[in-house]
Amino acid sequence: MKKYIFVIFIAISTCVCAQNLDISSMFKSNNQQLIEDAMRGGLYVVESSYFLQDEAGKTFGRNNQAYFNKQTYLGVALHGKLILSTAAFTPWVGDEDYARYADKYRPIVSELSYSALNDSATVQADSLALNDTTLLAQGIRVLKDSTIQGFRIDNTFGEKDGWLVLVNNNKGTYDLQSIRRKLTIDSTLTHREEMPSELGSVIGGIYVVPNYDRVGCIMFRICGVVEAVEGGKTLTIHTPFAGMEMPKCHKECKKEQLQPISEIPVEEQTVKEDDKKDDKKESGCRHKKDKDKKDKDKKKNNNNK
Repeated sequence: MKKYIFVIFIAISTCVCAQNLDISSMFKSNNQQLIEDAMRGGLYVVESSYFLQDEAGKTFGRNNQAYFNKQTYLGVALHGKLILSTAAFTPWVGDEDYARYADKYRPIVSELSYSALNDSATVQADSLALNDTTLLAQGIRVLKDSTIQGFRIDNTFGEKDGWLVLVNNNKGTYDLQSIRRKLTIDSTLTHREEMPSELGSVIGGIYVVPNYDRVGCIMFRICGVVEAVEGGKTLTIHTPFAGMEMPKCHKECKKEQLQPISEIPVEEQTVKEDDKKDDKKESGCRHKKDKDKKDKDKKKNNNNK
């Protein structure tokens, strides 16, 4: 196991950093595949569909479907949240099919659903969740889902040496591509890069950096959310986490803390004292029974003699 971690560390520390999105900086070593697999669990495919409504309130779909069209986006999981592009809430924007009907029909989101990459299990966002989204940054919204366990964030400023992990839509199958990239995180919350044509159809991605929590342990934290815009010709890297207050520690990293007894509520102290008395009483009864049994056995042995 130590050898395994060491190999990953060497791969991270010796790769040449790219100043621009150059396809030559991409690599698919075994170690890089492990990193991509680690990222995969926090990435979701989001499908947003919409129907059309005329002035009389009649709704229309297309091709025997209860929706007119649907678009695919990337969702990024944080603890109890799903981060996604604001475009997912207006899937008709930029849709050429809708442009022909825009004058007479009003578009309405009919369904927003999401699933883990290449997973058939789908979750449909209910109307309450859709109406309770919050704007995290320009172009990025937060959808609440208490069941989601996702990435931890890096909320620090400065130059980062990490990876752009991009999600390609390959005819309904989603592959990851990683590009080593240096990025300066400052008060500028949006960074733009040209999309290399070799990447294919990218629906989004993340920017992550390694964090060395302790010797032999590497944890990747998320610094940015990548949005594919302008028909996939440009990548917009949103970095809204810098300066953000860190979320409460997850259960798995919760540590015991000393607590002055004087600060414990009186009722709680009373309950604990009662519990101790019950424990002592039960323990005392057990000891008494054991003593009685021993005395009885001793008397029996004497009679036999």
